[in-house]
Amino acid sequence: MNVFLICFSVVNPASYHNVQEEWVPELKVSMPHVPYVLIGTQIGAQCYLECSALTQKGLKTVFDEAILTIFHPKKKKKRCVTCHSCCTIV
Repeated sequence: MNVFLICFSVVNPASYHNVQEEWVPELKVSMPHVPYVLIGTQIGAQCYLECSALTQKGLKTVFDEAILTIFHPKKKKKRCVTCHSCCTIV
């Protein structure tokens, strides 16, 4: 099974335009049955977490991190306290 990860910079509109005008059309022609995921990079987030409102998996971590963020403002190159490994590619 294959999947394409197409990245663009959210701080550079030309990067997204390039994805729209060149990469996605190229993939649709050359590999039409392979799905792709569009990934925005450089979001400047303090942390990236996932949770499920339905199963509540990860929900406590989200609220814990929100509280910690209030009391410990963002510092340069700080990782999330509760994340095992935060990824810069979302």
